Amino acid sequence: MTSLVSHTTVDCSDAFELSEWWKALLGYVDLEGDPNLPATRSA
Repeated sequence: MTSLVSHTTVDCSDAFELSEWWKALLGYVDLEGDPNLPATRSA
């Protein structure tokens, strides 16, 4: 019998830190002037 995982959900308390982890894992490089950067980061 085989199985297929089609979706994964991750719950986190700090979405920005999670995005930084994915960025490092995937080798993503920030684009200068990116309009999607967070304006402020909560502590």
